[in-house]
Amino acid sequence: MIELKNVSYGYEKKKTIIKEVSCKIEQGKFICVIGKNGSR
Repeated sequence: MIELKNVSYGYEKKKTIIKEVSCKIEQGKFICVIGKNGSR
């Protein structure tokens, strides 16, 4: 199992795009984070 607690991420230091996410991922399971990619 992988456990994430209060994880934040951003491409730039001052521009966080994922804020304080927590989750548990059981062995053999997959997750996907999908959002607007900004391309046109």
